[in-house]
Amino acid sequence: MNKIITLGVQPEDVHAVFITHLHGDHFGSLQRDGQAVFPQARIYLSSRELEHFTVTSPNQGAINALAPYEARIVTFEPGLAGTTLSEIIPGITPIAAYGHTPGHTVYLVSNGGANLLIIGDLLHVALVQFPVPGISATFDIDPAAAAVTRRQILDFAAANRIPVGGMHIVYPGIGNVSVQGEGFTFTLVY
Repeated sequence: MNKIITLGVQPEDVHAVFITHLHGDHFGSLQRDGQAVFPQARIYLSSRELEHFTVTSPNQGAINALAPYEARIVTFEPGLAGTTLSEIIPGITPIAAYGHTPGHTVYLVSNGGANLLIIGDLLHVALVQFPVPGISATFDIDPAAAAVTRRQILDFAAANRIPVGGMHIVYPGIGNVSVQGEGFTFTLVY
């Protein structure tokens, strides 16, 4: 039985929101009736992602969600897994995970020696894509790039023993990745 946990955090207490990508299920609660839900927050997102969904291939939902934060949008270029990476704020390091969307980003969250890799939509069907990472979903804008990126990020997580948390992994969605044959296994952490 799942329990709903109340954290006691009010919207005005939130000062940073990190966007993996601009699909509605990942930004949908940023605004209500044209007003910022998090009035003190800065929105962090890849410059490629912002460019794609607001200029190159405009998505009105993304544009509307970001509008109340216009002066507080912080863009960056994420680093590549396995290279020198830079934090954008203490404890948060963006890593390029292009393919699902042009600027899809995963975030390495670090605190006191503990790490967690928030993988966004790196994969959609965990039972299929962990063991066979070359399979892409129809939601991926560039399926070939998404498959390459998925393998790179999962290799990075496995090699560095960094647990991953994903939005489309069975609840609670946090676990360890290990190399197995040509693919990976995923073991939930409770």
